[in-house]
Amino acid sequence: MSDAPLELETTRCALCGADDTEQLFVATDRRYGMAGEFPVVRCRRCDLVYVNPRPSAASLGRFYPETYRPHTGAPQHTGRVGPAVRSLVFGRLGGAAGRAAGWLYNSLAYRAFLVNRAPGRVLDVGCGTGDYLSVWAELGWTVEGIEPGAAAASAARTRLGARIHEGLIEGVTLPVGAFDAITMSHSFEHVRMPREVLAIVHRALAPDGRLVLMLPNFQAWDRRAFGPQWYGLEVPRHLYHFTPTTLTALLEASGLVVEQLGGSAHADGVVRALGGARGRFVRSLATVAQLPLAAALRTTSMWAVARKH
Repeated sequence: MSDAPLELETTRCALCGADDTEQLFVATDRRYGMAGEFPVVRCRRCDLVYVNPRPSAASLGRFYPETYRPHTGAPQHTGRVGPAVRSLVFGRLGGAAGRAAGWLYNSLAYRAFLVNRAPGRVLDVGCGTGDYLSVWAELGWTVEGIEPGAAAASAARTRLGARIHEGLIEGVTLPVGAFDAITMSHSFEHVRMPREVLAIVHRALAPDGRLVLMLPNFQAWDRRAFGPQWYGLEVPRHLYHFTPTTLTALLEASGLVVEQLGGSAHADGVVRALGGARGRFVRSLATVAQLPLAAALRTTSMWAVARKH
C-alpha cells in the first residue's frame, strides 16, 4: 500500500452533469477496513448516487489490496438464475460432482441472459482471473477480457489462453462492432467515467450485440435497512450507486435500450452486513426469502441486458 497522502477530487454528476447534491451519509471501507471516510451524495436533479469527493486516480489503487476477492480466483456470483438451488443442493457437493454442478449452474445462468443466441465473441470488462470468461468459453464463445490488475490479468491469460488486456477499458483500443456480447459483472460501479465507458462499449458492440451488466442495487431493501453499513456500498471502490431508474436513464442517454432488468436473490450482502454469519443453512434461507424481493428489484444486486438503439 502506498505511503503517499490520500488525494481526493470532486466530480459532477455523471448522468446529468449537475453540481447540485445532498449528502446521504458518510461511509467507510467495511470490507477491508482501509482508512478513510467517504461522503455518499445524491444528485438533486436526477437522483444518481455517487461518492464525492472521491480518491483521485492516483490514490484509488491503494484500496484494492492483494486479498481483493476478484483478483484471487475465488468463484463469483453469476446472477439471475439458480442461486437458491446452488446454495441448497450444489453447495453440498464436493470434488468432481461439485465442479460439474457448478458448471451446470453457471451455464444456465449465462444462457438465461442471452436467450436463443448462438455463441459469438464476448468481452468481459474487469475480468479478474477469468472466472466468468471460463464459463463463456465452455459454452463455445470466443473470449476476451480487460483487467486493470496485473497479477489477475496474467492469471486469466494463463488460465484461458485468450487475449486479456491489462489496464482500464478507457485505455484499450477495441475494434468497432466486434463483440456480440460485452459483460461487466460487478465492475461498472467501479469506473470513474461511466458515460465515457458506455460510449466505448457502444462502439465495440456488434449491431445486434448485447451489453450485460450485474451490479449492486441502491434501491434494495437491505440498503435502506443498513444505511452506511450496507455491504453493497463498498466505498471507495464502488464510485457509483445505481437504482433501476438511474441505470436505465444512463444507458438510454448512452444510446442503449434496456431489454431486460431484474434482481438477483443471493444472501451475501445481508449476511455480511449482519456480521458475517457464513453457515450454508443461514445463507440458503436468506437466499430463498429474497426470491420475491428479487422479482420486485429490491435485492442487493440487479442485472440488465441492453442493446443499441
